[in-house]
Formats: sequence, C-alpha cells, structure tokens
Amino acid sequence: NGDITFGTWANFLMLFSEYLAGFSLEKFRQNAAQNSHFILASGDTKMIAIFNILTQTAASLQGKTQDYAKKEEKAIKEWEKDQFYPALAWYALLKAQTCLLRGEFDEGLEYCNKYVHTTANEVIMFPKLRLLFVRALLLMGKKTPLSADEQELLNTDLMKCESFMKLSKKNFNPGRLLLKAEKIKQTASIWEVARIYDDAIHAAQENKNSFFLALAALSAYRFWKSMYYSDLSRFYLNEAIVGLNNWGAYEIAAYVSEPTPPSEYLSASQIVLNASSRHSSLRAEPANFQSILDSFYAISRTLDSTQLIETLMQTILENATASRAILILRYENEYYTKATIDFAQGKIEM
Repeated sequence: NGDITFGTWANFLMLFSEYLAGFSLEKFRQNAAQNSHFILASGDTKMIAIFNILTQTAASLQGKTQDYAKKEEKAIKEWEKDQFYPALAWYALLKAQTCLLRGEFDEGLEYCNKYVHTTANEVIMFPKLRLLFVRALLLMGKKTPLSADEQELLNTDLMKCESFMKLSKKNFNPGRLLLKAEKIKQTASIWEVARIYDDAIHAAQENKNSFFLALAALSAYRFWKSMYYSDLSRFYLNEAIVGLNNWGAYEIAAYVSEPTPPSEYLSASQIVLNASSRHSSLRAEPANFQSILDSFYAISRTLDSTQLIETLMQTILENATASRAILILRYENEYYTKATIDFAQGKIEM
C-alpha cells in the first residue's frame, strides 16, 4: 500500500509539474492521457479526483469545457471529510492561477483562503512555490487596500518566493522580475516599472516559456490600462494574447481580448498613405500624441525597420511645429541618426 501511495503521488506530481512549467497545454494533455495509468489503476479516489480536475482545467483553458462542477463538489467534500489538505491546496492553486490570468483577483484569493489549510513542504510538496507566487500576485492585484493580515501574508509570501527563486535564477527570473514590477508599481516611476515588466517578458522569451510571457504581458497591460495609456496597454495585450495562444490557453486569450476600435482597422498601407498625404503648408492642427502612437504600433507589425523609422519621423514632424528634426537611435554601443525631411516631396534623407 505504501508503494502504491508513493507511486500515485509521484505520478500526479510529475504531471502537475509539467502543467505548471507552462510550455504547451496540448503536449501536457497528451502526456497526461498516456502516462496516467498508475493513478487511474490505483483505486485512490482522492488522487484520481485531483488528477481529473487537473486535466479538466487544462481542457477548459483550451476552450474544451465540460460541466465538471458536480464532480468538483463531490471531490472537495471527500477531501474535506478526510482532511486531505494536499489535494485541497492543489485545487486552490489550479483555480487561483486561472483567476490570475483572467484578472479575477478577489475570486482567486477566495480559493486560496478557503482551501489552503497549510503551505508546509511535506503537505503540498514543490507546488508550494507556485502557490506563494500566485497568491502574492493576487494580493498585489487587488483594487482595494490590503488588510493588516493580508499585508503580513503578502510580505511573507514575497520573502519566501525571493528565497526560493535564488536557487535557480535563470528558471525563476521571469517570475522574480514580475514580482519586482508589481511590488514597486505604486511607488516607482512608471518608466522604471515598465522597464522591469519588459525585462520579465524578455526573460520569459529567453526561456521560451509561453505561460510566463503571457502572465508578464498581461500584468504590463493591466498596469498601462490603469494609467490610461490605451496604446501601450493594447500593445502588451497583443503580446499576452500571442503568449496565451502559444501556450494553448485559447479560452483565456478570447476572454481577455478587447474589441478593436474602428480606427485601428486601417491597414498599414492606409496609415502610411494618410501620413504621406499631409505634406501641405496648410497642415491641420497637430494630431494628439495618442493617435501618433496608435499609428506607430499599427504599422510596426508590417513594415521593415527603415520604412518604419521614415514613417514615424515623418508623422512626428508633420504633427510638430518645427520644420526639421533629428531622430537618434542607440543600438548596443552604436548611434544612428535619421535626419532631414523635404515636405515638398515628402522625402526623408537617411
């Protein structure tokens, strides 16, 4: 019986680890279907239940939703009756992480408060780190001020996360940077916070981790949205949607998507045409900075760098009072200048 119990836990934790790794939900579901015989044949109803909820969670993220509510209720009653705290904590983590992606911070915390009875290593094993990480992000995402107990819990979770994440800096770097950005977003300059969000996204890209890329980009999107920078928030939302789709979380990608404003349905060629048609000495009043950036992000997806720089510079100059400008770019340790525009012919000398 001891061997069966150990094998069942090992089988489940191996699959749970793959899910939490955040690389491919589709591959995870395939592996879970192929490598779950030990769990399903064990007769351990409590472990079978949490395994089924794990696979159902992955399926629901992919939009393959089934009505599993009654089975979840039955499993929770059995776990609570037998005080099977590991499964309750794992269940809370699965639900809370999904809530975090959806931006449902209070609901995610409710799962943690209700079902996490302990975070002892010997009870919930290695998922403890992800649980503390998710709970910290949920607490920092709350719209209302934290209570004294919540603040104390947040401080403890952050301290433990920092201690754990030092053990493997490369693997944990995206999460570490994301926690740092969230921690300072109320006190540091917005550009310092933005830089750290970008660092978190780049670290996730280096690790080829779609889950952490999506999570960092979603956090940046919500940050810029709270600052009413619609252009930047939409840019990071698009990054997040790419990450979610690469991970396989199509349902979440659809859920967080925002309707595209009619002005952004313009093609890149239309935007360039509109920009190049304003070479008159009777130029209109300067367009607002928001419109300039919206146009820039739209064309940046389709133009090469030289054409993009020309269009950006032309747009800036045409919406400014000056008749000449210099754009200086820094790439690593080299500097490049793009200068001089002829309004008569609409040409920029590089």
